[in-house]
Amino acid sequence: FWLWVLVFGVIVAFLPAWEPVRAFLIRLPGGQLARFAIKGLQLSLLAATPMVAFGFEQRKTTHGRPWALLGAALVLLIPGFFPEASRSALSVLYPASASLLQQTPADVLRQSLLLDGLTNALPLLALAVSRPTALAVFAFLAAQWPLFFTTHVVSPTKLWAEPPAAARALPQGAAFVSWAQAAGPAPSPPARTWAFRDALLPDYGMAYGLSYVLARGPDGLEPIRGEVLAAYAEKMLPEKKLRLAAALGAQAAVFNEEIPEISCQKSDGFSVCPAPRVAPGVFLAQRLFPAENLEQAVAWLTAESFAPGADVVLEGIATPQSTAGGQVREEPGSPHHRRFRVQAPQRTWLVVQQNYLSRWKAFADGQPVPVVPANFARLAIAVPAGNHRVELRLETSPYVLGALGPLFFGLTWFYWRSADRRAATGARARNTPATAPAP
Repeated sequence: FWLWVLVFGVIVAFLPAWEPVRAFLIRLPGGQLARFAIKGLQLSLLAATPMVAFGFEQRKTTHGRPWALLGAALVLLIPGFFPEASRSALSVLYPASASLLQQTPADVLRQSLLLDGLTNALPLLALAVSRPTALAVFAFLAAQWPLFFTTHVVSPTKLWAEPPAAARALPQGAAFVSWAQAAGPAPSPPARTWAFRDALLPDYGMAYGLSYVLARGPDGLEPIRGEVLAAYAEKMLPEKKLRLAAALGAQAAVFNEEIPEISCQKSDGFSVCPAPRVAPGVFLAQRLFPAENLEQAVAWLTAESFAPGADVVLEGIATPQSTAGGQVREEPGSPHHRRFRVQAPQRTWLVVQQNYLSRWKAFADGQPVPVVPANFARLAIAVPAGNHRVELRLETSPYVLGALGPLFFGLTWFYWRSADRRAATGARARNTPATAPAP
């Protein structure tokens, strides 16, 4: 039964991706949630129903479990009744968010804490007081609904169809960085979503054909070097932020304030400032600067003398160096297998505005060549002198292993299921009363 519940949940989560279903759901009250249906495929959400079922089955055979479940549910609800104490505790646990916590109104904080508490406590309460298994499952599903609904509540389609002012001020298809801060504490989760959308955070600009060269997320999904560099740069002056963005390939940056030295376009409370010089997506370095840590790399990248598209900061070199540059042309290919034609008078480095990951491997005419971090968060490929065909490939073995996880889980489940059936069949055979021999 629980296996079918899991399969049904996966199917329901996938259905809104089918265009006829999506077009129908989008017109229903709450249908805007269809755009976020992928959240239903989170492993924690998929695993929760079988876990609730397991807990329910255990409850039927274990004495005293209802009181433990009631106690756990009460603990989850307590923070909502003491918002100021919870504010202080959360500020200690999460010092980076302390300032935002202090700005959050008491009633908003209380509402959020109670919502989170109910979301987690409701399934426990259902397990503690209910007998029917189905009731426990529906209690869990009911608890998850407000968690999604309050964040992605019904919104006018035109609000998403029409780009915000900051997006309209950027060149079409531009690569950019948003250094803006969303408006202060919003009265509701939907209002907070719109405030982030207007600031093009964390990745809402992608819906309008824009791309990010540096971002904090969302949800920690950026490569670690990009995350660290973005967090470090948030404390810098706007002029240095813009130079950093240009070195990483951004055509512009979005700020709350204007930069006096730059002609910025004011749009609905945000300033869209063009980069004075933009590094192309791929280029051959002409000057190399050494950096052994983040601070040294940022010092070079934000210097007024740094020339995006010609200069690069590398790890592992001792002193600044010069090369003759050269010409590079990228050939058509997939994002995970990029190909370049390179002509270099002498040994140099091919800089690719691609997030650095250790799984990127490079080859020059089929021979492996080093790939190192460039400008701290991008990557550079060592290129010998002459004409070469350079390939950049992302090793997919970790992703393949991850994809085999569900298959392994399924095979294990079927093995255990078969073993249980064989054991039950053997037990029945051993307990069958003996039949007297026929005369």
